[in-house]
Amino acid sequence: MTDRRIKIVALSGSFFIVSLILMVLVSKLLAYYKSGSDATLSSSYSVQKFYAKTNWNTDQVIGRVMEKETLEKITQDYLAGLRYLQQHYQDQVYLEYHDYFTNQAKNVIVEHAELQKNNVLKTLSSSYEHHLDLKLYHLSGSQVVFQDTRLSFDEIYYKDESLGQQYDTANYQVMMLLEDDKWRIRHQKKVSDSSRLPGQEHLPKAGMIRVAGNEFFLGNNKFPSNGINYYPADYPWNLFWTSLDAELLENDLQEVKKLGLSVVRVFVPFHEFGGAEVSEAYIIRLQDLLNLAQKHQIRVVITLFDFFLSYQPQHWPESDRHLESLMTRLKDHPAIFAWDIKNEPDLDFAIHGEQQVMNWLEFAVRRARLYDPNHLITIGWSDIEHTFKLWEFVDFTSVHFYRDPDILDTFLNEHPPVEKPFVLGEIGMHTFKSWWYPIGNNQQEQKIYYKRITDLADRHKINYWAWTLYDFNQVPKQVAGKYAWQRKPQSRYGLFDGKGNPKEAYHIIKNHNQTHKDNE
Repeated sequence: MTDRRIKIVALSGSFFIVSLILMVLVSKLLAYYKSGSDATLSSSYSVQKFYAKTNWNTDQVIGRVMEKETLEKITQDYLAGLRYLQQHYQDQVYLEYHDYFTNQAKNVIVEHAELQKNNVLKTLSSSYEHHLDLKLYHLSGSQVVFQDTRLSFDEIYYKDESLGQQYDTANYQVMMLLEDDKWRIRHQKKVSDSSRLPGQEHLPKAGMIRVAGNEFFLGNNKFPSNGINYYPADYPWNLFWTSLDAELLENDLQEVKKLGLSVVRVFVPFHEFGGAEVSEAYIIRLQDLLNLAQKHQIRVVITLFDFFLSYQPQHWPESDRHLESLMTRLKDHPAIFAWDIKNEPDLDFAIHGEQQVMNWLEFAVRRARLYDPNHLITIGWSDIEHTFKLWEFVDFTSVHFYRDPDILDTFLNEHPPVEKPFVLGEIGMHTFKSWWYPIGNNQQEQKIYYKRITDLADRHKINYWAWTLYDFNQVPKQVAGKYAWQRKPQSRYGLFDGKGNPKEAYHIIKNHNQTHKDNE
């Protein structure tokens, strides 16, 4: 063989080895740090309706009687005008906003936009709730005057650097004219400030879980809160809600009880449930799950906005309608342990910007408090370093941890949870190992991992929710990736193997919780 051929073969071999090493490292990371959302999903989606919350008072109107169809048209055109105007001030492009304002109003908008542009300013805004008091509906049917008590959010940027944000609850005086079959804003003026934002307090009813210090209580008794993240073995992620089977679910809840666990964490995918227009059928399925959990004396953590990536303020009304639909229907259900507002939102910082994600989270928590003051609220952080973000807004902190337990031990020694409960919202170690994936783990290693975690939980007086009850017989490509070396490890985190047999770690969890029960 010539020297040149020898070099080519050597280089090819080196390339293959390096590629294999990189593939293995990437797969290890993917299996190690699990993501609750898929970055390949679109960061925004087309909105044909405008979903800000509206409440009209037409009792004191002067002029003609307001027709229902006309009021609906005014509402949609008004919300559309505000939405497109907000988009204009954010992106400094015209879009369709000029269709929803009269010529005189547009002149004012252009002047304001030019002033912002010259000063290198832009505004991100969302008006998400409007209390509208109709004052005048002209006899001609072509003019309305109303007062809008508007709840909104604004953030000002200078050269792409945030100057700060605020929630606005001011009153606006608005005039609209009917031109070319479209209601256009002729005039809007801020006339006064309103009251503070609602939705700040947790006021649990009897029978609901509450917190005191760093512990959970039900009534006057401490509530043991160790639990499990749950999907059926054959129907994980997007397959769960389309294949929900009452008999299967009941059998699985019985297995949870045998483990001595009292909490199950489930996920509500935003788009599958209907987004801003939540499907009645899916609400009923969620109610059925809660009813079965109540039967078995298990509490449920409902994790919202799964596979959701629309954090931009202009999409906040869609989030708001989603929250309102679910929470107002379920706010009195005793089986709910807590609402987990978002699974691992910190994984979206790199794509959407930390400030934008944090703004949305604060908004979502505020609105959740408004719609359900009875149940606890948390956020499931992926990185332990984000434990104390939005600490003042949540009832307890939830962190997902798949790393070396010694790292967690060090963190908790430095940051002991004394003011609020601390929950390991996801913990686990997969048991996939193969000749082509030699860096995996076996059941003995998983057992040791869980023993270390449960000992640590006792030492620091914290709770955990294991990932997950079962090994999965399939993992959707959009969750872990299309390659076997991405999906296989993700499918082997269960306490039961693919044949339904308990793994060695199963007994660690069961004995740990039985010991706690015996000591109560």
